[in-house]
Amino acid sequence: MAVINPAPLDWSSEFLSLFLTLRQLYMPADEHELYFDWTYGWTGLATSIHDLLDPGSFLAASHPRLHEVLTRRYSASMASRPGQEVSKCSHLAGGVNRTDSLEYQYQIHLQPQSVIEYGGQMEAAATYHANLCSTLLTDFMVRGIIGIGTFGVVFLAHKRGYPVPHGPISNQLYAIKVEPLFTINTCVNPLLDGSARSPHVAPLYDAQLETLRYLPIEALVLLLVDGCDKFPSLDSVYSHQFFSATVMEAQVDQEAQNRPYHENASVWDWLRPENRFHAFNGAKLLNRKKTSLAEIQACKVSSHLFEATAYLQDMRLCNTDISHNNYLVDEQLNAKMIDLGLLHFGLRDADFWQETATYIPFYEKFMTPELALESTKSHWARESVHSPGWPTRVDLPHDVRRLTRWQLAAITYELLHGFVPWEEKEWDERIGGIVNYLDGAEPFLRMRKVQERRSRIINKDLPIDENLSQDCVDALRMMFVKDPQQRPTLEEMASFTWFGQWSYHSAEEFRRPSDR
Repeated sequence: MAVINPAPLDWSSEFLSLFLTLRQLYMPADEHELYFDWTYGWTGLATSIHDLLDPGSFLAASHPRLHEVLTRRYSASMASRPGQEVSKCSHLAGGVNRTDSLEYQYQIHLQPQSVIEYGGQMEAAATYHANLCSTLLTDFMVRGIIGIGTFGVVFLAHKRGYPVPHGPISNQLYAIKVEPLFTINTCVNPLLDGSARSPHVAPLYDAQLETLRYLPIEALVLLLVDGCDKFPSLDSVYSHQFFSATVMEAQVDQEAQNRPYHENASVWDWLRPENRFHAFNGAKLLNRKKTSLAEIQACKVSSHLFEATAYLQDMRLCNTDISHNNYLVDEQLNAKMIDLGLLHFGLRDADFWQETATYIPFYEKFMTPELALESTKSHWARESVHSPGWPTRVDLPHDVRRLTRWQLAAITYELLHGFVPWEEKEWDERIGGIVNYLDGAEPFLRMRKVQERRSRIINKDLPIDENLSQDCVDALRMMFVKDPQQRPTLEEMASFTWFGQWSYHSAEEFRRPSDR
C-alpha cells in the first residue's frame, strides 16, 4: 500500500489518519490516488486546524505565529460561551452517531448540493426547512426568509421565550443559514458522482467539554472572527444528517424588527415577495451606474471591508468571493462581510499560487489587465463562445491574494463612481451592467462593449472622478497599477491615508441612503 508522507501535505495528524482510513474503504490505495488525485492536494482549515490549535503538534511548532493568532482568537471566542456546546444537535443518525461526530464522517451523502438541483427556490426552501433539526425549531421561532443563494437558504428567526406574535419585539434576530452537508468520506471517495469537492466540515475540539465536533467550515471561521465586528457573530450550529444550519447574528433594518409575523405561516407564505425579509447589501447602494454614497461614506464602507480582509489574512485566509452581494450595510453604514464559503487557506505563500484562473461572466467587473490580455488569445476566445455563462479555466498563473485585493479595489471604485473601472459611465438600457452581457437582447452589442472595455483596461489609464480628494485618487491609482508585481500588498494598503479618514467625521454624515 502506498504511504503518504504527511510533511509535504501539511495535514494535521487527525485528518491524515482519517483520510488514510477512508481512502482504502472501497479500493486499493494506489487506485484511489490514481482516480481521485485531486484529494491529495487539499489545503484548508479542514486538513490542518486540529493540529494548528494543538501547542504540542508539529504544525503548531512549524507555524508559531499562525498558531498564536488562531489559538488566541479561538480561546477568546470559546471563553464567551463557557460550558456551552457550539454544535447543538444531539440526535443520533440511525440511532448510532451524532452527525457532527468523527464516527459519522465515515458515511457518504449522495444528494444534490445546490438550490437549482433541489428544483429551484420554492422546492429547495421547503426541503431545507423540513429537514431542520427539531431541537433548533424548539430553540428558535422562524419568522421568514431573508435570502436564497446558490447553495443555501437563509431564514430569519428569534429565540423562543422572548417576543410573542404581535407583542413586544426582541432586539436580537438571527439568520439561520441552511445548506446541504457533506461528510469527509463523501469528499474523499466521490464514487458515484465524481464531484471534486473539498471538505465541507472541520474538527473543533472543545477542551472545556472534552468533545470533538465537526462543524461547517464557514461556522468555524465565524467562531475565529468573533473578535471582529466586521463579521456577523456566530450563535450555534445544528448539523442534522443531510443538512447543516449555522445560526448567526442577523443584520436587518428596524422595519424587519417591528414587522408582525405569523407563527403558523408556511414556506410558501414566506416566499411571497411582500413577505420576504430583505437584508440591505452593498448592491443596493448602486443603481443604473449611479452611486448613492458621498466619498466619505464610500470610505467608511470600503475601510470596513478592508479591515475584514486584513483580519482574515492574519489567519492565512483569503476571501475569493468579495462582491457587493456579500456584505451587509446597516443604517449607519457599518459593513459586515458575509458568505464566507469560498475562503482560500494556505500555510505558505506557495499555497496561494494557482496556475489557472476561473472566469464567469459575473467576474467581468473584476477583470484585470493580465486576464484581459489573456482573453485576446484565440483559443480562450473560442472556449468562451462555446461555453457562455459557464466557468472557464484560463491559463493564468497568479496569487489569489492579489486577485482579492483587486476585487476590493474594484468594489471601492464602484462605490465612488457608480460603475466599474474602465466601464462607460453612461447607462444604456440596451447594455445594462457589465456583468449582464449574456442576459436578454442585444448580445452582440453587449459583447462588443465588453471587448472595448477590456481593451481600455490593457491600454488606457484608469479614469477617476476629478471631484474626488487627492488622497482618494492616490489610493485608486496605486491599487490599479497594471503590473501585478507592482500592486500594493494588504500591509502597504494599510498605510494609505485615505482608508480610515471616515473616522474623523461626525456620525450624522453616515446615515445610509434609502434603497432606490
